[in-house]
Amino acid sequence: MSVAAIAYHTSFPYLDSMHLENPTDANARVAYYGVNGVPHSILDGNAYRASTATFLGQMQSQFTARQAVTPKFQIQVRTSLTSDDSLHLYVSVRLTDATLSTDMIRIHLAVTEEEVLKSSYAASPGANSLNAYSFVMRKMIPDASGISLNNLVANVDTNFYFAWKLAKIKRKSQLRAVAFVQNVTSKEVYQTAFDKPIVNNINNIPSLSAIQVYPNPIHNGQLLTIRNGAALGSKWNIQNMQGQVVTSFEALNLNTNEQSIVLPELPSGIYLLMNQQYPFYQKIQIVNP
Repeated sequence: MSVAAIAYHTSFPYLDSMHLENPTDANARVAYYGVNGVPHSILDGNAYRASTATFLGQMQSQFTARQAVTPKFQIQVRTSLTSDDSLHLYVSVRLTDATLSTDMIRIHLAVTEEEVLKSSYAASPGANSLNAYSFVMRKMIPDASGISLNNLVANVDTNFYFAWKLAKIKRKSQLRAVAFVQNVTSKEVYQTAFDKPIVNNINNIPSLSAIQVYPNPIHNGQLLTIRNGAALGSKWNIQNMQGQVVTSFEALNLNTNEQSIVLPELPSGIYLLMNQQYPFYQKIQIVNP
């Protein structure tokens, strides 16, 4: 059984260092759940909640009960950490229950540290006897309110991409990204997934600065050319500025230096051309008559 855990550190009964390192996200999630005493445990949003001491005695049976529920979503998470300390998150979500309305459903992304040592701080991070803290929430991406899944089409993958510059992370080896789909009103968590990032060294990618994308701005139906990008492979995404991948494609190699695609029909606006394997991104502007 795989379990995705997230620990939100509170401002009560005392301020601890892990709360102070990201109070905005922590306060928002604590307020959302209406927690006013700690330690407190919540399972799948609304399936079970109680003091942690009570929950520990029922944990296995509660996990087993939730595992028996047929999932309404499928989620895949892939992450990579580049040498400039940027965490790249690729998330795919699919609604598998066509009867479920997604009007009040959002997907949340949380970056956690699986273990934070008390010795990582010059002073004790909290008034307790613990020497290590588990699954500490470091960042909600893009923020604590998550991303709307309104009008999600059943049995079709919807893809998202985000990047976050690491902040307040004590040990990169302990990083874990968690994605979960939640009903805003009922608080039920329908599905979750997590991933530990792999490390890509952007210094091993030749001449990133030499890559050119043109024409830019561009019209629908025009040929988009990528020059000096063959070393990155031929698989690319175009995403909107909300982080949603709107189309994926495999570029045609014109020669050893150039790749091209015919731009699909997309609304006018600013988009991000993103390589699927390496952290190369280029803003493009689509202008329609």
